[in-house]
Amino acid sequence: TVYALINSTIIVATFGRIIMIMTAGLRASKKMYNRLLDVVLQAPMSFFDTTPTGRVINRFSSDIYIIDEELAANLRSYLGSLSSVISTIVVVSFVTPMFTLCLIPIIIYYLIQQAYFTITYRELKRLDSITKSPIVALLAETIDGV
Repeated sequence: TVYALINSTIIVATFGRIIMIMTAGLRASKKMYNRLLDVVLQAPMSFFDTTPTGRVINRFSSDIYIIDEELAANLRSYLGSLSSVISTIVVVSFVTPMFTLCLIPIIIYYLIQQAYFTITYRELKRLDSITKSPIVALLAETIDGV
């Protein structure tokens, strides 16, 4: 009966976590879409003269796709990994107190690597968006012409 209670608790917690992640993702998607739409509709006419239609459409579709598809999966993976790392650090620190001294340089190294990765990732995403925009613009103009 104890094992059944533990398993039931795990099932309910997992189900609750999934519902919370999906609800948060839907709310974030709606909020992001509304903000993007407000900004585009309030933009001056010069914005539409200088910015290709494909870039605007590509930005809408890629941002909404990221929130709808990738955010929930990444958040679920992140929370699972974070709880695993924290519990491992706590157990190892409890068993071997000297580990906490080694932990500080490890955290500093991690933060440096994270900053480098973030800069590189943003640049790669920008380049990806720039290369996709002409294709999306051509598609939008073709549909307008039909």
